[in-house]
Amino acid sequence: MPDTPRTVAGLPIGHDGIEGQRPTQEDSFEVCEFKTADGRDALLALVADGIGGRNAGERASQVAKEVIPAFVRQATPSASEIPVALAGAFAEANRRIYEEAEADPNRKGMGTTCTAVAVIGRRLYLAHVGDSRAYLVRGRRIRQLSIDHTVAEEALQQGRLWEEVRNHPNRGVIKRYLGITPTMEVDTRYRLEDDPRSRAYEDSTAKPLALEDGDSLLLCSDGLSDVLSDAQIAGNVRRRPAQQAATALVQAARKADAQDNVTAVAIDLPGARKGIAIPPWARWAGLALVILAVVVAALAAFLPKRPPETPTPVPTAIATAPALPVPVTEPPGISTRTPMPTVRPSGRTAPAPATTEAAPGALEATSTPVATFTPVPRLPTHTFTPTPTATQWWTPTPTATWIEEWRPSGPTTPVPPSPTTPVPPTTPVPPTTPVPPTTPVPPTTPVPPTTPVPPTTPVPPTTPTPP
Repeated sequence: MPDTPRTVAGLPIGHDGIEGQRPTQEDSFEVCEFKTADGRDALLALVADGIGGRNAGERASQVAKEVIPAFVRQATPSASEIPVALAGAFAEANRRIYEEAEADPNRKGMGTTCTAVAVIGRRLYLAHVGDSRAYLVRGRRIRQLSIDHTVAEEALQQGRLWEEVRNHPNRGVIKRYLGITPTMEVDTRYRLEDDPRSRAYEDSTAKPLALEDGDSLLLCSDGLSDVLSDAQIAGNVRRRPAQQAATALVQAARKADAQDNVTAVAIDLPGARKGIAIPPWARWAGLALVILAVVVAALAAFLPKRPPETPTPVPTAIATAPALPVPVTEPPGISTRTPMPTVRPSGRTAPAPATTEAAPGALEATSTPVATFTPVPRLPTHTFTPTPTATQWWTPTPTATWIEEWRPSGPTTPVPPSPTTPVPPTTPVPPTTPVPPTTPVPPTTPVPPTTPVPPTTPVPPTTPTPP
């Protein structure tokens, strides 16, 4: 396979092939350019599949590859004479193969299939014998242009159903190929419909096939068409440029365990847009997404819009000065304090300083400490817990609390505890005498109704006094 795309007569081409399970490669192909009588560039491509044991099939396909292009170049036909030149080239190749087979007993019965196309401008001419094939890929459609010369195809032409012949043991037997007889009829027809069982044909000698921009052509041996379906062939040719398509088809045939030799030649016409084919379901899915987007946009345009939200202010922390400690006023007479032990560098507790005699009239402190410390004025309550270190060997003394009682100074005399007089037990209160129940009050006698007062006699009016 070449590393770079190849162009012949202005058309990109690609080719590839493998031996398959055969010990030798009996397929041959050729793609070349020739000039017409009026000086126009034309393309000639062919695929040949040899028939015969030992090296006979390989030699037969090689003769067809050499003779047919040389004959067409030498003929220098005009555009209308290309079908005649192709038919003459096939006849010459048939004669040469037949004569070599007759001259060498080891090559007795050798032959080859051959499918050739000539493209000039947008017109295609076809010449064909055997079961190698020519395909036209147009858009998503594929059409088998050539007509197989096999037992199965003849049965279909006679009206047999495909279900009757597809499993026939002789369905692949070739009925026509180069070298079988001294003379041979070349088939120049091509199919007009995509259905391979269709019997609608056109002769390229009278009316060449009209090609369109973007069309692709494929020539292949039966080693490829026997293991790949038309849909697989079309998918590879449609998505890839010519060289990549030929390579992909051959690799696909290898993965399908092709038994025969496999050869593929691909040709792209100008305007061919190669890319990943989008399946129908993906197109419908894309259309549904577009419709959904339009509906959502319409709803968003007609629905009332929410007012913009006012951002919630974030409270700002205000630093305040720490509160100063409030001095505690101790009541006269008694004070509760927590002494702070004095610790020397070695970690031991320092002894309390000597007590000096207080002056007369001064207050003296009487305390019962657990340990001797120098009292240090502190807050009312404090707990001292020393932090242990790696070199600390002493055990901290538990926190001590003193209750100091201040008195006038003088000789320190311990105050004897005053004896407490026991409180005599209280005399129990005797139970109260229950109150006897009260006598019920008798009901009162109802008061009789009063006699109504008779109405008073009206006083007659007084006689006015005369003046």
